Amino acid sequence: MDSLRILYISSVDVSLTKGPSANEREFIPSLYKLIGDNAHFLIPEPQETLPKDIPVSACTFTISHKERKLLPWLFHQLSIIKEVDDILLKNKVDLIVIRANIFAFAYRYITNKHGIPYTLKTASSGEFQVFERKNILFRALKRLNLNIYKKLVNNAIFVDVVSPMQRDKLRVISGAGEKIQRIDNGVNIERFKPFDKKKCRRELGLEKFDQIIGYAGNLPWDRGGMQIVQSLPKLAKTCPNVGAVILGGGTGMEKLYNKAKKLGVYEKCVFTGKVPYEEVVTYINSMDICVSQRYEDTQGASELKVRQYLACGKPVIVSPGGANDFVDEEGIGFVVDPNDEEQFFKKINFYLNLGHQDYEGISSKARQYAINHLSYESKVLKRLDYWQKLLNEV
Repeated sequence: MDSLRILYISSVDVSLTKGPSANEREFIPSLYKLIGDNAHFLIPEPQETLPKDIPVSACTFTISHKERKLLPWLFHQLSIIKEVDDILLKNKVDLIVIRANIFAFAYRYITNKHGIPYTLKTASSGEFQVFERKNILFRALKRLNLNIYKKLVNNAIFVDVVSPMQRDKLRVISGAGEKIQRIDNGVNIERFKPFDKKKCRRELGLEKFDQIIGYAGNLPWDRGGMQIVQSLPKLAKTCPNVGAVILGGGTGMEKLYNKAKKLGVYEKCVFTGKVPYEEVVTYINSMDICVSQRYEDTQGASELKVRQYLACGKPVIVSPGGANDFVDEEGIGFVVDPNDEEQFFKKINFYLNLGHQDYEGISSKARQYAINHLSYESKVLKRLDYWQKLLNEV
């Protein structure tokens, strides 16, 4: 394993706090810890402060890009091609690891030109929703993008996705079959771990709440924040000092503000806006119950936030889709349809009314499950094992 020389290429800016960035900022130091300078990382120039555990000496930076902006994206793709050519001119590489995005023509060019075996890490289902939600030009380009993506998938030696639903969809779309396997999202169990709840609340100014239901992630109005706010009026009847702490920001926050005001629970809500990644663990540890709710069109994702909640020892309320069903099976959470307000309330109320000993028992089980099954290092080791075996067969 130590002799495997890997070039990792991604268009994800690891200095940002959104989902893919959080995932890749954990992957890079984990891989570097395992194989050291046998790994080299080609990533975009950071738009914000680069995390301290990113091994800068093992990184080359491409031109940055703005989300869904055509010209910067074009320059970014050309930058990838140039930097890869330079790296491969000076270094021998056994495997290229790619975190692909839309219009990944740079990766198609690189893999065709150099003929080095490659794998796709944390691939999508192939159904990029940006093409459904944008203007007519994006919808017209959907077929072109899918053609590029299918060729990348079919020519890879291995493709991993994070959920059963994504695996099954990508197998149908690409026809690539068994080379597409599920490797669940992991969590840095050294970063995300239990801390004293009272101390965290004091640090964050949340002592006014006796119990806190929380959400930590992107698009809170669409992925759990609304369910939390809607449950507060009924919860307050039996838990007068219950509160909601909702991390994340964006243009949809007005929906949450307005709903909280309409229901008369705005004073029970703390909307933090965007929070630095390093502070998320403190907020999670201030919470009693953590929520992630996805509607049917986005269900099946392996939400990183859920793994972070569990690593901090928090019982969770999640949505259906298969990727998180284990929480119900393990007794560390409930699977609830995001449209079922009554069931959501009942499950939250159940946890809020647990005795201390019963709650701590669930908390300990959640943490132990994360240690045993969800550590990021274990997910990287699993990938390395797949990659090495497949390269031995080439």
